[in-house]
Amino acid sequence: MSIDMYLSDSEMQAESVARRCDSRIDGYHSLQRAISDFYFNSADLSGKTYDSAKEYFMTVLYPLSEGGILLAEAVKEAVNKFPEEYKARVDTCDWKESELVETIDRLDNQIRMLYDIRDNIDFYLMPEFARYSLLSINEEQIELYEEMKSAFLEKLDSLREFNAFSPSIFSEIEILESSISQGLSQVKESWNRSSGTFIMPKDLSWRTVVTNKIKEKEEKYHKSKIKELEKYNIYAMPYEDPKTKEVKIMWFIDKDGVRIFDEELQDYVEKYGKNFVGMYEIVGWEKIYELDLAARRRGDGKNYLTDGQLPSGWEKWGQAGGFADSIYWYSSKSGLLDLALIAGLSYAASKSQTKASTGANVANVMDDVNDIPIGENAVNHLKNVEGFTQQKGIVGGHNSSNFYEKLDEVGGRVVSEKTNPAISGVKEIQYEIPKKGIDGQPRVPTEYKSIREPKTVYDTNIISDEQIYQWGQEAMKNGKITVKPNGDQIIEGYANNGLKFKGFIREDKITNFYPELRLKIEEK
Repeated sequence: MSIDMYLSDSEMQAESVARRCDSRIDGYHSLQRAISDFYFNSADLSGKTYDSAKEYFMTVLYPLSEGGILLAEAVKEAVNKFPEEYKARVDTCDWKESELVETIDRLDNQIRMLYDIRDNIDFYLMPEFARYSLLSINEEQIELYEEMKSAFLEKLDSLREFNAFSPSIFSEIEILESSISQGLSQVKESWNRSSGTFIMPKDLSWRTVVTNKIKEKEEKYHKSKIKELEKYNIYAMPYEDPKTKEVKIMWFIDKDGVRIFDEELQDYVEKYGKNFVGMYEIVGWEKIYELDLAARRRGDGKNYLTDGQLPSGWEKWGQAGGFADSIYWYSSKSGLLDLALIAGLSYAASKSQTKASTGANVANVMDDVNDIPIGENAVNHLKNVEGFTQQKGIVGGHNSSNFYEKLDEVGGRVVSEKTNPAISGVKEIQYEIPKKGIDGQPRVPTEYKSIREPKTVYDTNIISDEQIYQWGQEAMKNGKITVKPNGDQIIEGYANNGLKFKGFIREDKITNFYPELRLKIEEK
């Protein structure tokens, strides 16, 4: 069968498939939002059926949707790459293997005929000048047809090589399709009619493939951004905000004294710049001021600083008689090292002191992505009661002694308790608190309202405060982040002993976490 390439058709197909892939990706995102909403915002739906459904949807269906997104992205990338690779490796027009072979055969016949003519020229008697002239013409024709044959052979070889290479363009698709097919086959057998629960598959190896592919995608993204940033100078200017007194960093991306205003790169540097090694230079305000003056002198409209970018009190520094003794300027100039350290910058990691490979910086950024710091209040939330409301009930206080003390104080009562059969000392408490009247006082006679979210507590006679916190740290380090429909970030993971923890991320920190006790789902 002939290898035929119709470039325009391939490009049109790529556009059509890409649109369908975008539509599928939107659909998968909608599914993820629905799963997250069901999992996080339906505490009133309880019982073994709902509990098993929530766990199954988040453990199986959510990763399947992630795999679906990866597959759609891989298909879109492959169908776009196919014609581009053809143009790079073969040509910018259509070619058919059968036509190339036919053309090469015709050229071969023509060349053989020209060699026969040359033999005849040598054989027949004729004046030497005529023989020389005919042989020269013959040689030129042979060279011309040989060049044409060589060019067509090169196209044929390129077409065949591209045909052999092209399956590799779609190899990523095959890997993802295989994993997703395995997951989908398990979905068909997920419901146990007799128990009224969802069955958790024992073999979730396909999910590992999806997780690894997500990590590869993230690494590829970070590598592309860091490779692009390596072309530029990056300046980090630490300063103390004159209003909030908070030490911050102003980042500048520079090329030969011209500031690069690229929104994506700027956002990336502001988010991950502190993790770079050998890529940034720590500078004071005077350096940035000099660069801005030089830019304004050029008069090309490419100023270094934008209006409203500087904190109040800095704008006129450097002008005649203006703010030379500014406390803000002195704090940035005389205390640059201290400010840099407070801001999280490192002179040892700066461009002048250290060189690092692209891969090393990708690893540094990935470590930061996977190592979200835990806020100082996490210990207090886990141990002590932080508050009480009629809607949420007791906030914090997962230490059982502190929880029961607060429950007695507010006149609440325990409705039911569930223990963790695998980990002694952990239990889940469903409780009620007294209803209040319009005057804000408990109703008489006492009426109770149930708190939707049960409280998971640990018995300090069995598990110490330090031990539960350590388990929580383990779980958060290995946790998986999901985003609720309202944008809140949740992180859930398991400690080394299998105990599940749930935490909340705000302002790039895990503000608090606590253990969870869920009904075990039947495994198949």
